[in-house]
Amino acid sequence: MPPIYWAIWESEAGTSTGKTKITVTPALTSGNSYKYKAAANPTIPEYDAVCTSGYTAWNGTDEITATTGQKIVIVEVDSANKAKKAGIATITAVVNNKTLSCTVRVTSIR
Repeated sequence: MPPIYWAIWESEAGTSTGKTKITVTPALTSGNSYKYKAAANPTIPEYDAVCTSGYTAWNGTDEITATTGQKIVIVEVDSANKAKKAGIATITAVVNNKTLSCTVRVTSIR
């Protein structure tokens, strides 16, 4: 089964060097949690794929340490770590107190 995409999420520069702020819409489904993976070319997992290896837990509000220009996949998983929703965007982070990239919005594409 193909992945399910969020309607909107964005990456914008965080408040300090090397940080990015992620905003996800709609809100997290009750009982689920977020995981993320940042890399040069991460892939979006298939629906119900187990997301444990290579993923980091995220509470949905903390800024994430990341590198501008890399990509980040945010996955909403259920209690068994199975992917339910996901989104991908190019990271925008602060480097030497300057934003080096623009905010990216990802809309539903499948």
